Amino acid sequence: AMAPFAEPSSDLPELKGFELDWERIFGPEVLREDDKDTERGPATPAWRDAIGDEGED
Repeated sequence: AMAPFAEPSSDLPELKGFELDWERIFGPEVLREDDKDTERGPATPAWRDAIGDEGED
């Protein structure tokens, strides 16, 4: 999404681009490519528990 702003443009020589430090913004995990090694438990929809028996039918 930021690529058009982060890279220099030949159409606009005054737009030099800028360096984004994704690791500083989002943490070191953002650049990790081995997502298959990350174990996560099954997602549990907490909103369904909140509605539960108190919901209006």
